[in-house]
Amino acid sequence: MLTGRTEELDEVTAFNSEVDDYITKPFRPRELRARIATMMRRPRQEATGARGFLP
Repeated sequence: MLTGRTEELDEVTAFNSEVDDYITKPFRPRELRARIATMMRRPRQEATGARGFLP
């Protein structure tokens, strides 16, 4: 999740809603690229239920 919301409660709520990562604006482009690369290395799972996302 890329957001301008910087309060701890916003971040905790996002993680409780099952986001994989949380980064606030302004962000550093190299950090964003590194986070994306890390996510791309993770094994993909099949979509399940209405909340699932296609790989």
